[in-house]
Amino acid sequence: MMAQHILHLQFKIFRMKNIIVIILTTFFGSFINAQVIPIGFIKPPTVGQSYGGGIVAYIFTSSDPGYVAGQTHGLIAATSDLNNGDKFKWNNGSYTTTGATGTAIGTGLSNTNAIIANQGDNGVYAAKICKDYRGGGFNDWYLPSINELRKLSQNRLSIGGFKDYYYWSSTESNRSKAVDLLITDPNYNGVYNKGVVDDYVRAIRSF
Repeated sequence: MMAQHILHLQFKIFRMKNIIVIILTTFFGSFINAQVIPIGFIKPPTVGQSYGGGIVAYIFTSSDPGYVAGQTHGLIAATSDLNNGDKFKWNNGSYTTTGATGTAIGTGLSNTNAIIANQGDNGVYAAKICKDYRGGGFNDWYLPSINELRKLSQNRLSIGGFKDYYYWSSTESNRSKAVDLLITDPNYNGVYNKGVVDDYVRAIRSF
């Protein structure tokens, strides 16, 4: 009597870097054959694309902190200025040195945390409203450092929704002043009174 042979097909779908593949394993009696079949590519996010609760604002290059060769990382901007486009003061009413002196890409989050630790977790001011923002369900938004804000300025047309005005960075200048930026000119920043000047605020997060 001829032995019965049964054909079994097993599929496995998974992502390998930026490629989706199917592993097709064929079981026919004692014979096993496996094939890898590419079925498509996942395109990395690009500037201006909706992603991660906001709009991709900047993609890291090899000289940036957070860059990983072969991977795509960068900054995401909130879809609009916070709190319906209101303007806010930098501090919570206290003129103190917060230690939020980072200027580089990658320092906005630590600046934001330092400001809130110093100025308090109550009140409505630039760093606090960024930390409280929950765009896309994410809870890791922060006030950008001056160089992070410059990247938003450079790509402002792709991001959209900016006013032709000054925006606060999280970079402190001294006890009484912090750094802001005319968003329509990435090279035109100012140093203004933390508790007097009202500027727009756009939160960012990293991915």
